[in-house]
Amino acid sequence: MANYRMLGQLGVPTINVLATTERALLLEDVAASEEWRPGVEADLADTDVATSLATWYPSLHEAGREYLAGHNVELYDEARVITRESVRGMARATATEDLLVWQMVEDNFEELVALIAGLPRTLTHNDFYWTNLVVSRDRTAAMMVDYDLLGQGYAYVDVRNFCSSLELEAAAAFRNSYGATSEAEKLVDRVAAPLVTLHDACARSTFPAWAKGSRRILTAELKQRVDELLETTRKSLEGNSIRA
Repeated sequence: MANYRMLGQLGVPTINVLATTERALLLEDVAASEEWRPGVEADLADTDVATSLATWYPSLHEAGREYLAGHNVELYDEARVITRESVRGMARATATEDLLVWQMVEDNFEELVALIAGLPRTLTHNDFYWTNLVVSRDRTAAMMVDYDLLGQGYAYVDVRNFCSSLELEAAAAFRNSYGATSEAEKLVDRVAAPLVTLHDACARSTFPAWAKGSRRILTAELKQRVDELLETTRKSLEGNSIRA
């Protein structure tokens, strides 16, 4: 309820809120709306829907940057799950404690966390799935709902979450309309995203299928990603130091 209120105040499009109480809110029935409809799985291949969402996400991210710059708030933050203790727990839970990547993360932990925390912060939806999608009847507008995981982070989290669910043509349409994304955020996300995914997966009684890809890259690819991130960052710092 608080998230709907906050987004409304920021001018980010949401479903119409018809009434609220201290503990509940009454939302427009999208299925009965003349203007909107619930998302369907076929929307993942629809370039018009993807293009429409490429307008909604920037409205969230632009408003979020301004909001967080002027407010000290406690919101869900995926990056906070990456702690020394949680990293060790992931290694134990996946029975991969002997892999070199974990020692590399341990040895460079403070630097890696600083790189994640140092990215520009904004509001992020964090939970794309087509069941959380609402589309206008003419497909010229779309927006996300279900703000339980609404939080703060770097904008590329939402871009990656969304595009990884789309068919290739729809993902390309979204990227073309959304515009340029931060190369620094992409580089950090290649390391942070699988760690966040593994943290969430390892907290469950049964390891979920959606996390198997993150488990699989532990054997070699994640170490290469950490190497690339650290090397690129250090070279950039050296270049800045020389120019200074």
